[in-house]
Amino acid sequence: NCSSADYEGRRKMRECEGFIPSLLHAVNSSLQSLNEIDNKSIENCMCILRNLSYKLQEVIDRDYDRNYPTNMNTTSTYTTIPVPSNDKNKISCMSSKQKKTKQISEQTANNIYAVMPPRQGRPVEMLWQPDVIVTYVHLLRHSSNPDTLEATAGCIQNLTACYWKPSIDLRGEVRRARGLAELVDLLRVDECDSVVNASAIALRNLAIDPKNCEVLGGWAIKELVAILPEPPEQTTTRRRHSDETIASVLAALNEIIRNSDVNAK
Repeated sequence: NCSSADYEGRRKMRECEGFIPSLLHAVNSSLQSLNEIDNKSIENCMCILRNLSYKLQEVIDRDYDRNYPTNMNTTSTYTTIPVPSNDKNKISCMSSKQKKTKQISEQTANNIYAVMPPRQGRPVEMLWQPDVIVTYVHLLRHSSNPDTLEATAGCIQNLTACYWKPSIDLRGEVRRARGLAELVDLLRVDECDSVVNASAIALRNLAIDPKNCEVLGGWAIKELVAILPEPPEQTTTRRRHSDETIASVLAALNEIIRNSDVNAK
């Protein structure tokens, strides 16, 4: 409950010494035995990790989500730096060369979060390391606890939702860890609407990556469309999902087809 509070609550828990490493250690330890992977303690750990991964870009910019980036280049080498809308109207006395140097230094400073292993005293950086994605995909593949599955899909959803370079990189990491297939498989879990919803939103965020979009266009569209409501006169054995989940599915479909004529067909 504390981890789902507000910015200050998340900040304090992220900075608590030993807390994030302990959560990840508990989850990784459970991977050694399928008998432990579905227990309540792992479920709780994943729920906390999901909440601590929420709005993760706020660790460098508390108001990042209020300042939509001017360039959403998903393959950029550097992070996309949010720029307040009123800044573009300000008159600057810096030369073009000075501006370029300043931009490069800002990008390099932010880029450190994606290219370096966790630094001592910065446990929050463990949340977006590539090996964490491998752990999460393993849970998606082997867990049968719906709450753990929802929380794990939610972790991936949150980690790939922001504008900075860690989110850009982790979209590719999920693909390389074969996580796309696991999330698509979860779309068939009709008995648990929340799992389908979290998986659909995660797929929407992952589809921002061009390569992911290409892959998902080949075999995820069919599964997403199957979730949409059918005409009243048609009978179906599949459970009708909530309006929230339908909206998430539509968002995923939109992301997959909006920049691809091939996928749209």
